[in-house]
Amino acid sequence: MTVLVAFLIFGKAIMQKYVEQLIETSANKTIETLKHKFNRTTSAYELLLRKEFDYYESIEGIYSKLIIGVQDLYASICDAYKCELMDEAKRHVIALEEMNKYYEALFALKDLHLRFEAYLPVEVWEANKEVCRWMQETKDLFQDSLAKAFDGREPEVNKEECKTLMTATLGTISIAVKKNRERLVELSTP
Repeated sequence: MTVLVAFLIFGKAIMQKYVEQLIETSANKTIETLKHKFNRTTSAYELLLRKEFDYYESIEGIYSKLIIGVQDLYASICDAYKCELMDEAKRHVIALEEMNKYYEALFALKDLHLRFEAYLPVEVWEANKEVCRWMQETKDLFQDSLAKAFDGREPEVNKEECKTLMTATLGTISIAVKKNRERLVELSTP
């Protein structure tokens, strides 16, 4: 009987050690799996943030140039410079340059918007998409105003219409800029 008791105590110790070893191995595998998942998730999140910040950096420059360009385009079409030294030919050159910048900005915005779509929150993407849509819709209106101002078909450009177009364009841009800024504040708030 003593041999049996000794054998059971010894067997129990071996079994206990074996079970503990199995539990430890299983726990280590689980920990490693969780570490790997956490590292992948963290890396993916860092990539998303880096791309999102790249977008905001890029679009900020496009919007700042576009705002100035839209104002200059309006001023050159509607003779808002009120400068006696600037003749009509000079205004026409400025208007054409600004119209080309408008087209370039539209192309740059569309390109940027499409390349970064996957990295942006929906509300930011939608607000910036609206700028692209608005610019696409109104480019012909700006072009028509430009033609009317300098081809002599009409005696005078409808300045109110031009101003409304400029104001609406700048308003659409400001909404997108506000959404971008709100998102940046959200990201920077702990």
